[in-house]
Amino acid sequence: METIFEILVSKAINNNEEAIEALMNATKNVAYFKAFNYVKNEQDALEVVQVSYINAFSKLNTLEDPSKFDRWFYSIVTRESLNFIKTAEARYTVKFTDIEQKNDDLVFDVTDETIEHQPELAMDKQTKSEILKEIIDKLSDEQRIAIMMYFFDEMTTKEI
Repeated sequence: METIFEILVSKAINNNEEAIEALMNATKNVAYFKAFNYVKNEQDALEVVQVSYINAFSKLNTLEDPSKFDRWFYSIVTRESLNFIKTAEARYTVKFTDIEQKNDDLVFDVTDETIEHQPELAMDKQTKSEILKEIIDKLSDEQRIAIMMYFFDEMTTKEI
């Protein structure tokens, strides 16, 4: 029995606009989420998704297993996001020649082991998610992308 993706892909290959629209509607939210997590900007994410759809539909006849259209398309979104980041870095890279040296101060890490003095243990899930997002956003692009590929795209370390 054919899956819905197999049916829609076969129609979309023949330029059926309703099938193309249905494929887009089925994948647009996750595609935007993935792109936004890479590029960190709404307009850039929308651009990445648009380019991804153009590339996907122009190469739709090369898709080996139409039942896996969504996964195939999301890999295109990931690749286009990475390409966008590379080209954005080239456009916006600034070289600093004068870096002010600061004295290294000693930092002591004093940890209080009592639970009542550790508010992070009492945080709700939303707060933890927000903090985790902030931490991930502070990582370098390579580290952030590797984490996203591993946890969100479910890629193995070998694939990454």
